[in-house]
Amino acid sequence: MEILTLAAPVAPPTVTDYKVIRIDLNRKEQIFHMAAESNTGVIVERIERGDVAMSLMIALNKANLSIKSLERRVLEYMAGKGDFAGSVTGAPD
Repeated sequence: MEILTLAAPVAPPTVTDYKVIRIDLNRKEQIFHMAAESNTGVIVERIERGDVAMSLMIALNKANLSIKSLERRVLEYMAGKGDFAGSVTGAPD
């Protein structure tokens, strides 16, 4: 098989940020599914089940979302779990 070897390797795009693309709360099945997409299209998903999912849903249901938005809370939760590192900036839309 013939191939072309690049003189200089092409570097992949750099991931610089993530935004929330999915928040699913299912009390009956006790599942909390969240996902964030990077500026390069990389999708990171987290699914919590059982007691952890229910605790998160209860906390969010009681939360004052005018102080901290739902999406900010999800991004901070995912970052806290090690899905990615960084700080949340910007205003909710």
